[in-house]
Amino acid sequence: MIQLKRIIAVEKPAQLKLAHRQLIMTLTEDRKEYSIPIEDILVLMISSPHTTLTSGLARVLAEENVSVIFCSDNYHPVALCQPLHGHTLHSKRIKLQVECKETTRKQAWQQIVTAKIKNQGQLLQMIGKESLLINKYSERVLSDDKENCEAKAAKVYWKVLLEGEFTRHRFGHWPNSALNYTYAVFRSVMARAVVGSGLATAIGIHHRNQYNSFCLVDDLIEPYRPFADQLVLGLLNEKNLVEEMAENDLSREIRQYLLSGLQMTVKMKSKEYLLGNAMELSADSYVKILEGRSKNMVFPMIE
Repeated sequence: MIQLKRIIAVEKPAQLKLAHRQLIMTLTEDRKEYSIPIEDILVLMISSPHTTLTSGLARVLAEENVSVIFCSDNYHPVALCQPLHGHTLHSKRIKLQVECKETTRKQAWQQIVTAKIKNQGQLLQMIGKESLLINKYSERVLSDDKENCEAKAAKVYWKVLLEGEFTRHRFGHWPNSALNYTYAVFRSVMARAVVGSGLATAIGIHHRNQYNSFCLVDDLIEPYRPFADQLVLGLLNEKNLVEEMAENDLSREIRQYLLSGLQMTVKMKSKEYLLGNAMELSADSYVKILEGRSKNMVFPMIE
C-alpha cells in the first residue's frame, strides 16, 4: 500500500512549535490548534509573513528531512531549508561526486535528457498532439547532449503543447506563473531526495553555476518537469478554476490544486510510486552509478 505523506501549507498567521515529535500549529486569528506528526510531513510551505516557528521545531523538521519552503507575498517559493546531513555516508558520497569521471557524468546527462524528451513526447501523445519530431530528438541524444537536443526539443514541445504565441519564461503571462510555482515545489521535493541519498546538492552533473546551491537537484528534476506540465494542463479541465485563472492565476484554489500534484503516483519499472518516492529512487540511481554498481539512471515515464 502506498503511504501518503502530507503537504502542509501555512497561509494564515500562525505559531508553529514542537511537542512530542508533533508539529503544533496555532492560528493567530482564532487560536485554533492543530497537531500533525512530523514523520507524516513531506513538505511544510509557509506563505504568511506573520508566521513564527521555534528553533526546536526547525531542528526536528531537519532531522526528519522535511522540506520547509518559504514563499513571497505572491506565494512563489523563495527559500528552501534542507538538513546539512541526510545520510550516514554523506562525506563518502560527496567524495564520489567530486571524483566522478567526465565520461560517467556525460553519460548520466545523456540519460537525463533522453528521459526528459521522452516524457515530453509521451505527454504530447497523451493529449492527442503531434509527437513524432520530439520522439526523434529523444533518439538522437549523444553523450553530454553534444547536439543540444534538449533545447531543440523544448522549442518544438512548447510550440505544440501550448498553441499560439506562448513563450516559456520565468516571468510572463499564463501559464508561466503556474509552471514556475509547480517546478519550484517539485524542486524542493527533489532536493529532499538528494539530501536523503547523502549527495551534495551543489555538485551537479551538467548544471555548474557557482551561484547555484542546487545544481544536482536541477539536473535530476529535468525528467520530472513534464509531470508538472501535465498537472498545469489539468487546470484547463477544471471548469471551476477557469474563472479563477482569469482573475488571479495563483489563487488559493489553484495553489491547492498544484500542491496536490505531490501526491500523484508515477510508474517506474512497471511499479507505481508516489512522486517523492520516485525522486528518491532517481537520486539513489545516481548514487549507484557513482559507486560503480550500475550504469543506468532511473526515472518514471508518463503513460
